[in-house]
Amino acid sequence: MSHKPFLVIDGVALFPRRPREYVAAILQLKTLEERRAALAECPEEWQDLIRTQLVIAWDHPQRNKAG
Repeated sequence: MSHKPFLVIDGVALFPRRPREYVAAILQLKTLEERRAALAECPEEWQDLIRTQLVIAWDHPQRNKAG
């Protein structure tokens, strides 16, 4: 029995099982449209949590370092 992967990034199929795994996968995407589409594919009961974790990760000071 084969399962459809949540995402395929650089030829690697991702099968997240926890909200943090979804966040890690979505953060690898390049465009806002790709990230929004991936969030829409997450389990509905986790979408708010995943969205919050994405905002925290995206706004983290280490991500905004120059150079």
